[in-house]
Amino acid sequence: GLTMPASSYDGFVSAFEDATRASCDRTLFERTITTDGALAANEVVLSLIEAIDSHVWGQGFPAPLFDNEFVVVEQRLVKDRHLKLVLDLDGRVFHAIWFSRTEQVPRTVRLAYRPVVDDYLGERRLQLVIEHAAL
Repeated sequence: GLTMPASSYDGFVSAFEDATRASCDRTLFERTITTDGALAANEVVLSLIEAIDSHVWGQGFPAPLFDNEFVVVEQRLVKDRHLKLVLDLDGRVFHAIWFSRTEQVPRTVRLAYRPVVDDYLGERRLQLVIEHAAL
């Protein structure tokens, strides 16, 4: 713990921030996204998702996150809270959702995503859950 007079707090904060900036690599404070790389369009299949789902993932061992550059064919809001996308990867079309995202993305964009199975009305289909975009 640390005890100091309230009048010294602002000076302490300033000195602490200066010392941190001087001794730390600035890249430590930048957000980075680590992915498992790109997939070819023909690799994004239900059997891949089933293989991923057959493993246990958790803190320190996250499920695979992939990234590709897509052409955005269509985008719209769902329930005014989520961005629903139709994406083209090398001529193959994928449906995707980006939860809690309301801003549209450019026509061509690199996205980090997790492929999942979307069970809707008894139909299983592949869907990409978007987690990040390189804008």
